[in-house]
Amino acid sequence: MVKKFRKKFKAMKAGFQAKILRFGLIGFSFFALQGCFTDVEIPLPDVPPKLVISSFISPEAEGVLVSVSKTIPLLTAGSYSNYTPVPDATVWLSDGADSVQLVFDPNGVYVTTDLAILPGKKYTLRVTAPGGFAARAFCTVPTKLNQSLTVRIDSSGTGSASERLYSAQFSWEDLPGEGDFYKADGGLVLEEPDFPGFPFEQPLDMYEAPYVRDYQADGRNWETVSGTIFNYQQDQQEGRLKALNGYLFTTDRAYYEYHTSLKRFHTTDNFLDPVKIYSNVEGGLGIFAAYRSYKVTLPLR
Repeated sequence: MVKKFRKKFKAMKAGFQAKILRFGLIGFSFFALQGCFTDVEIPLPDVPPKLVISSFISPEAEGVLVSVSKTIPLLTAGSYSNYTPVPDATVWLSDGADSVQLVFDPNGVYVTTDLAILPGKKYTLRVTAPGGFAARAFCTVPTKLNQSLTVRIDSSGTGSASERLYSAQFSWEDLPGEGDFYKADGGLVLEEPDFPGFPFEQPLDMYEAPYVRDYQADGRNWETVSGTIFNYQQDQQEGRLKALNGYLFTTDRAYYEYHTSLKRFHTTDNFLDPVKIYSNVEGGLGIFAAYRSYKVTLPLR
């Protein structure tokens, strides 16, 4: 029996020594790796700046707005939020027959109301700036205008405390023929009781609403909803809530590609490959696209 105990004790001792050795090696490896880290400064490539252009034109819009800025170096503080317009650019818009030069506005954009935007027409945007900067882009205004949009308030949702949740629902039917692109949007019309006669529109949260295309889905019915409308009952009871405005944009392909890539850029996991934002600007970056707009209003008094 003593011999058996000695054998068992020797086995336990050997196992214990093995564990000590294993954990010792792990600890040594950890501290050894810690000593292998070295701060290294990696120089970023010197990329010359480019013009960045953004403009969306429509026959239903009151005029044409064009923002012009320049790219900034990577990792610049506030690079995602800083917009610094180029105030000394020369901006021309042409429909192939007539051309107009846009004027720089104090709000930081170039504007014009002197050239009609017509369905089916192709437009050219040309921008130059001191320092040899030059860029141009083209777009064709969609001929189709989808007018099948209907809107309603959906109160079927419930919150964590079983309170009723409200949202806006948008429905429409695809136009015949493939090649259509859509975006639904909306806003609540509010009016403060202390300031009657001055209604204003509060945009709805449509961040999750998709930009859609009818590829292999010609003639289908589309439906999307807004985010939760907070204070809906309170605003209605206190007389602030007046109406729901719904908008359906029938867009060109560039409008669709740009906005879907922009959404992927903001929602993609940081560990995945970076998303390249769509651009159709030659000699620079940005977007020049066209859309048609249809509006419906649902009274909510």
